[in-house]
This record gives sequence, C-alpha cells and structure tokens, in this order.
Amino acid sequence: LKLVSDYLLLPPYKIMSPLRLLLARKSLRWHRLRTAFIPDSRTGTSRSCVHFGLGSFAVLGSGLVTLRCYCDDKQAEVLPSPPRHHILRPNSDPRIDPALLVRYDPPPGVSRTGAAVVICPGGNYESLANHEAQPVAVWLAGLGIVAFVLRYRLVSEGHYWPSQLQDLELSIGEIRNHAEDWKIDTSKIGVIGFSAGGHLASYGATRSALPWRPNAQILVYPCIDTTKPASWPWKAHEGFPRAADSSHLGISPDTPTAFLVCSTEDDLCTAHENTDVFATRLQAAGVPHEYVKKPMGKHGHGLQGGWLPLCTAWLRNLEI
Repeated sequence: LKLVSDYLLLPPYKIMSPLRLLLARKSLRWHRLRTAFIPDSRTGTSRSCVHFGLGSFAVLGSGLVTLRCYCDDKQAEVLPSPPRHHILRPNSDPRIDPALLVRYDPPPGVSRTGAAVVICPGGNYESLANHEAQPVAVWLAGLGIVAFVLRYRLVSEGHYWPSQLQDLELSIGEIRNHAEDWKIDTSKIGVIGFSAGGHLASYGATRSALPWRPNAQILVYPCIDTTKPASWPWKAHEGFPRAADSSHLGISPDTPTAFLVCSTEDDLCTAHENTDVFATRLQAAGVPHEYVKKPMGKHGHGLQGGWLPLCTAWLRNLEI
C-alpha cells in the first residue's frame, strides 16, 4: 500500500505520460498489482518495479520510467533466465587461466528433458567463434536442454594441447557433480563441436575415461585428421595436437553415438578428409550414427544449412 500511495503522490509531470498511455488504450484491463525491487547499479539504490499484468514501470528517483507495456490482446514476452558463469578453476588467476563454462537453462515454459550439452566453438584453437557459441546454446535451451558454452583455453594464448581437453573433461566432471542442482540426468550429457571444437569434442568422446566421456556427440564440420588439410596442418611443436591425436584413431565399440554434419562445399575441413573417415570408423566399430552431407555453404556456416531439424529429431529419438 505504501508503494501505491508513494506512486500516486508523485508530482504530475512524473506520472502524466504513463497515465495518458494507459487511458489511451481502451482495451486495457487491470490485473492484480505485483511489485519487485531491483538493484540499480548506477545509483547504488533499489528501484521499485510496479507490474500491472499488462506492463511494468520502474519508479526511479528521477521520475517514472516506462519499461514495457502490452495490451491484453498480445502475449507478454517471456524472457529467458540470464546465463550463469562458472569458473572452471576458481583459485587460478583469470588473466592466465580464463577457462569458463557458461550455463544456459531452458526458458520458462519449456519442459526440461534432463539432458545437458557442452558446446565447443571453433576457431583453430586460436580464438572462439561467437556464432558457434551463444546462438547454439539458445537453440539447445529451446529444446529443453541445459546448454553449456565452454570457453576453453587457447594455443594462441600459450595454452598448448591438451589444455583444451583438460577444460572439456573438467566441464563434464563439473556437470556430473552438480547434476542434482542443475536438474540434469548424468546419463544424458552430450557434446557438440564445430571445426577445431569438433576435434576437441570428438577426441573427448573417443579418448576420455568414462567419468569424463560424454554420452553423445554432435560434430559439425569437425577437424578429425590433424594432418589435414595438407596446406595447413596442425604442428605439434607450435602447441597444436599431434598426428596421433587425430580423433578417428580412438574410435572403438565404446564410442558414444554420433551426429555428423559436413557441407560438400567446405574446402577447409573437407568431408573426404574428416567426416567421411570418422563415419567409416564408426560403421566398422558398430557405433550408431547419423551423417548429414550435402551443400550447406563454405566452412563455418554454423547453424545455417538446414541440418538443425534433422539434428533436433535425432536428439529427440535419443530422448535427450
């Protein structure tokens, strides 16, 4: 009541515009009043947010500021929860060890599947491609999957292989350790990787010990053979994975199920040098997999190319 009275006693110039807005919309219907108190980082104080069901207004020291208003014939926008950031090694100096796990929970109204997927963006182990990170997490969270973007350490910053593998294994261990808190089924933890991140994801899926091995893998235009392309192979003396670290060499009957994606127009991580080789080894080992190979654009097309519906169906068939 005090909040309402304080609101009504504001000087007219502070409330006239919102009142005119409300009165002008004949279709507006009043709903139950709700309030929330939001910290204001600019002033160090709190601001009161008055919700009328149709919209919300923030009462600030400088007056009444309209945040958002909807009429009753339109649904209010449902905003997702903000991502949560988990430092992989809290006791390390972040200037030296920036490894980070960013968690995206399914938005309100989306049923959780209990699954989690760790996202390994590409970037040749020298950078992290943003279009292979947050947009991928938003897509997966929309399916009811808890998505984690792994911002792993980089060779270009002096973190030589297998630092990236250590970050991935630590991430999966953290997810399993916090499975109850994060509402995750430990038997439904997958990994998705793009380009160099595809090498990281596939290596973890084929070589990591069981406690840190994912239950499923999605590889999008991955680097599988570290000696390819011949014009730009990774060099171990520069901190990159060795030839022996080519991930197809570790495939066994225990390798988790896979979903492979590669464009026939990719001239960097070509299908015949990478995903074809991986798929052949999976077939020989009796590992279930699905392979999408068609024209989808050049290397780095991300979520484009038409593979998403097929991957979504594959995930649902796995009950992930």
